Amino acid sequence: MSKEILLYSPIFDFVAENFINQLNENEGEDLKVRINSPGGSVFAGWGIVAKSLEHGQLQIMVDGSASSMASVLLLFHNNVKALPQSRFTLHRASRSEEHTSELQSR
Repeated sequence: MSKEILLYSPIFDFVAENFINQLNENEGEDLKVRINSPGGSVFAGWGIVAKSLEHGQLQIMVDGSASSMASVLLLFHNNVKALPQSRFTLHRASRSEEHTSELQSR
């Protein structure tokens, strides 16, 4: 039976760090990643994608939702399964900017 890593929360820096640490602790082992996430930080998500590809073959199971950055992870792996009621959401990246008056006067 393979070990499991859960990605059951929004993806923030500390979530990515924890996920990557779990991959490091189980290097060379068969792992199942279970996902139910609304997505989150693109930067943190790319860290998860990069390390998961470095780890090698992962079995990924979507238990509920794989939205936004969580769904991007699925695109990089071949062994992906989902429950019939699972949901996926892909969208264009968005960002917001704030300008201080000093920057606006330049």
